[in-house]
Amino acid sequence: MTLPGCSSAKVLQQPRRCRRWRSFGYGDVELTSEAHEKQLERTLNVLMGLSDDSMLKPLREMSGLPAHGEDLGGWYHYEPGLCTGGYGFAPSCTFGQWVSALARMYADPERPGHTRQGPSLESPVC
Repeated sequence: MTLPGCSSAKVLQQPRRCRRWRSFGYGDVELTSEAHEKQLERTLNVLMGLSDDSMLKPLREMSGLPAHGEDLGGWYHYEPGLCTGGYGFAPSCTFGQWVSALARMYADPERPGHTRQGPSLESPVC
């Protein structure tokens, strides 16, 4: 096995210490391609267009509470008693990912319109 910057003889004679991975914040990463920016803007528009009631609908249904809002369908749909894969497989499974994505986009001070009002998530679950 040869490590970058080392000859095989050096590796066999004296193993090189591996560098440890260091964590870094989202602010330390910059993706500036046009394709990335278009996808990010499309994602932001979709997430900003979701209503609180639609996002919370399956959580309320699973809790037996009145559930207002549009059914978002697909895996997000809640079907009581469904335990197999397919439609309604994981109700509200992407909720945390959506909230995380919105938070990360909001935290980017250089994102145009980063203070736009999106889903407030202030609607009571009950």
